[in-house]
Amino acid sequence: MPLEIVTFPGGPVQTNAYLVADGETGDALVIDAPYETTAAIVAEAAKRGWTIGQIVITHTHWDHVADAAALTTAIDAPLRAHPLAVERLASPEPFFDPPVPVPPVETTSTLDDGDTVTLGSYTFRVMHLPGHDSSHIALIDETSTMFLGGDVLFPGGHGRTDLPGTDQAVMNRSLRRLVAELPGEITVYPGHGVTTTIGAEAGKRHKNVTRTFFNTGQIAIPNNGIAAPYPVPIQVGGFKKGKIKDIEVVLRDFSHTTPDHVDILLVAPGGRNALLMSDAGGNDQADNLTLTFDDQAVSALPLTSQLVSGTFRPTNDNMIDNLPAPAPVTGSIVALSVFNCSNPNGQWQLFVRDDTAPENGEIAGGWSLEITAQVKKKKHR
Repeated sequence: MPLEIVTFPGGPVQTNAYLVADGETGDALVIDAPYETTAAIVAEAAKRGWTIGQIVITHTHWDHVADAAALTTAIDAPLRAHPLAVERLASPEPFFDPPVPVPPVETTSTLDDGDTVTLGSYTFRVMHLPGHDSSHIALIDETSTMFLGGDVLFPGGHGRTDLPGTDQAVMNRSLRRLVAELPGEITVYPGHGVTTTIGAEAGKRHKNVTRTFFNTGQIAIPNNGIAAPYPVPIQVGGFKKGKIKDIEVVLRDFSHTTPDHVDILLVAPGGRNALLMSDAGGNDQADNLTLTFDDQAVSALPLTSQLVSGTFRPTNDNMIDNLPAPAPVTGSIVALSVFNCSNPNGQWQLFVRDDTAPENGEIAGGWSLEITAQVKKKKHR
């Protein structure tokens, strides 16, 4: 049974509290405590037969904590918050000028980045996401695609950064982290307003840009040795603050007596790497083929049958083969997704070698690299 969630908007600025439960076990928790929401939360839990076992405060702004003391008293449940929230919750007067009463409340235990919160059979991961508030945390459960985000992200915006203790640069880092770490289909349950998704909000701030880069020089593959040149570079640029979303590699006019003997390693500017082919491609002669490598391809390279032109997934049919220096130690991932979320700009390198005598070959038309990256949209005034 999926997680169940009930929303309680409350207080002068209609701040959302969330009652979240594992419907199978009846275990529940509450996210935030807006003004005068306690009675409704307690009544709803009782009606559904849920037991509230904990209260999690996303951050210490008055509209999210005005009922924290009342809620902990009503349900006798522990209250959990970031370490930086403890003093502010215990002595709210120096930090707030609220339009409603905000009684002090003691924090039972603290939560920081990487901690976990268990709810029945579900486990939420804690993310510390400052910017709107230095103590701001959020809960993410990727199994149920649920992000309980407080004021980090709203439909079309984020929490204010014009208040004391806020920082727009820090907020920008938190938002970039969300886009880099979380799948786009994750549903965001914000501190105000209706739900959205990570992907929908990222799309409003970013766009995908695809560019193709070439090195058309011949790559000669010798009898049992490294290719010439070794490596074969391509310089990539023009992705301002870009993060890779997809990559496609094309080898043009590939010929070899025994393709199975060819090892090809792609290395990114930052050192990430992936084998494109190793111990794959069959033992029949290949002539002037166009080989495209794409993680979304239907098929891997053939292992025993005749290699033909086409689009294939990167393929390795044996233990990882480490190529001679200056190639780096080969990673364990045989997939172009290893480059995702990294900076595409800089020099990419293709390392090619033949690992068994006596056959040889070439990539007469060189290679190309197609990169799709997510870049920030320009602001128009």
